[in-house]
Amino acid sequence: MSWSVSEELKRSYDLATLRREADALKTTRHWNNYQAMLEGFEQQRDKERTSYRKEYQTRVEAAQRRILKEKAAPNRKLMHPHAQHDRFSPEDTLRQAQREVREAHNDRMAAIDDAERSATRSYLKQAMRENSITGEARHAFKRATNRRSGKDRRGGPKRQGPTR
Repeated sequence: MSWSVSEELKRSYDLATLRREADALKTTRHWNNYQAMLEGFEQQRDKERTSYRKEYQTRVEAAQRRILKEKAAPNRKLMHPHAQHDRFSPEDTLRQAQREVREAHNDRMAAIDDAERSATRSYLKQAMRENSITGEARHAFKRATNRRSGKDRRGGPKRQGPTR
């Protein structure tokens, strides 16, 4: 599955934005958990890259076999032999197989990015929820910091004149 340039930019920008937001994690525990999560995704990327490099030729050969099998299927359209292209051209088959292997690799890398994006988003929401003041403490703090001006200001009766 290939995306348009704008879709790829949007995905990259979204992931970079989430990583930037994660820099604002306040507690050491949250930061360490986030770093461990990132390390896991980076290991997945490294594993996919090394697998792609090591098994590239094998994957291309398997794709070529599959393409040839599809092309060798009986074609029910009757056409003059000079009116159709060569379905078994080795160069075309090789290029198509290489293209499919590259696309599959890019799809797997994009899936890892999507998983990182969703995990980061949910973890940031959880961390922000844990850091926010909730319940009674919030209401008590709001009451204690209520600063009104003029007649609405809290306080006792105003003193007038000497107190003795």
